Parts: sequence; structure tokens; C-alpha cells
Amino acid sequence: DRNGWFASARADWQYTGYDLSEQAAGQPSDPSRSLPSFSAEGGLRFERLTDGGNLQTLEPRALYLYTPFRAQDDIPIFDSGEPDFGIVQLFSRNRYTGLDRIADANHVAGALTSRLLDSDTGAVRWSATVGQLLRFDRSRVALDGAGTAGSGVTDFIASFDYNLSRRVTASVSSLWSPDDERFNRTLTRIAYRDGQRQASVGYRYRRDQLEQTDIAAGWPLGGGFSAIGRWRRSLRAHQTLEALAGVAYESCCWIGRLTYRRYIASTDGEYESGVMLQFELRGLGGLGGSGSRSLLERGY
Repeated sequence: DRNGWFASARADWQYTGYDLSEQAAGQPSDPSRSLPSFSAEGGLRFERLTDGGNLQTLEPRALYLYTPFRAQDDIPIFDSGEPDFGIVQLFSRNRYTGLDRIADANHVAGALTSRLLDSDTGAVRWSATVGQLLRFDRSRVALDGAGTAGSGVTDFIASFDYNLSRRVTASVSSLWSPDDERFNRTLTRIAYRDGQRQASVGYRYRRDQLEQTDIAAGWPLGGGFSAIGRWRRSLRAHQTLEALAGVAYESCCWIGRLTYRRYIASTDGEYESGVMLQFELRGLGGLGGSGSRSLLERGY
């Protein structure tokens, strides 16, 4: 790793074994999987001074990943899932989360990032990234009921983050299909954060699937108390997907949150609601339902 460039290579071997009960007829109770993997990554770092005296960077980066195919249908899925395809997933060594599925891979990922840094504080004023993945072979490992990943190039991934001020930030991320010549996914968000004061407005779009707005806020009331709320709505179905309101109390040693949440809990559109109480000792951890902070920030 040098000032102007970096390079790395990695080889590993993963073994996973299971001890299962109540397996279906004909399925083994002790399936296992042995899987090697290799990757090589490198990048360059260019810098220049703008007319305003700020520092702008240009950072190309590439990754090659190879993981051979192993049949894994005899392993049940406990915690594996497929996250949204974004900049983080572009350079991930497994396109699935969890350990129950490890995807086969033979691809190259590339991205170009540019950042503008404030000359006085070193803070990033804006950051922009565009990238794409080229699969040489079709990925054959799939989750139950999900398709495999085909060969060829993926959608272009682009993201742009801009700090309007020390408290206000804006971000946009999109997936653009070169075949269809249109955007398949878009996520925009404007957020305000000043200590305990926070608010955000977001918009999410997936072609032929969803179109949603998301409004969240947390605001101090005085005396250690603060109000929290969130409203997520589907523009396609013209209905509320999730509504949350509550109050939180914060002292020097502990935090308590009491929230009411109503949300759609099934594909049939049925609502569920509940009251959640959480206590959190500073520096130790939480006790109770999901905290208001995670509920307010989930989905971003």
C-alpha cells in the first residue's frame, strides 16, 4: 500500500459443517461444505488542487474474484439472504449474507470514485462513485425460490453524497441498465443531524416493484425527553407501510424508549401493531425490543 496505489491478493478455504434434526426424508443430518476462494484487488489514487484550493481525488479500483461451484441444496437456509446490489456488494466476496449459501464467482468488478476535500478541515464535501461488474460465468448457487445471476455485465451502480452543510447531507444512489437504457433502482435522501436533533426525507424506487416515501425524525423536548416518529408510505398502493411514534428519555447512565408501531406484516397486506419498551445502559447494551434509533435509520 503506497500513497499513489495499492494492491492485494487473498486465498482462503472455508469449511462449514452442520448437525441438524428434523430433516426431510432423504436429506442428510450432517451436511458439510468445503470451498476455496481467491481474489486479487488493486487501485490507483490521483490528487489535484482545485482553483479554490481544495483537494480533489480520482480513485479507480478493480477486483477479480474466483470461487468454484459447490452444490449446497442439502443445506437449509437459516440466515442467508441477498442484499440490495450496491457499491458495497460490488466488492463483496459473497453476494449472499450469512453462511448457508456461498455463491460461486468468476468476475471482475471495477469502480471509479472522486472526492472533494475541504482544504481547511479535511472534511469530504462530496463523493461520487460509479461502478459495474462483469461476470465471465453464470453464478449457479441460488437461494430457495430465487434465480441465479447470469453472465455478462450488470447494471451500472452510481452514488453521490453531498454535504450541504455541517448538519445537512444529501445522497442519491441508482442502478442504470445499459440494455434497457433506464433506471432500475433509485434511492434519494436528505438528512439533518445536529446532536439529538435528526430528521430525514427519503424516496425509494424499484422498477415494476415499489415506489415509497420515508419520513423520520427525532427531536428533543427538554428535560432529557425527546419525541421520535417515522412514516413510510407506498405511492403505488396509496397506503401506509409503517408508522411509528414514541418518546425517549436519556440520562447520563441509561436510555429508555417507549414506542408504538403499526406496520404491514404479511404479503396479504394485514397490519400488525405493538408497543415496544427498551432500556439501554450506556456502554453495555440494550434490553427489550428494537431501539428507536435503528427503526428510524432502517432502510438506508
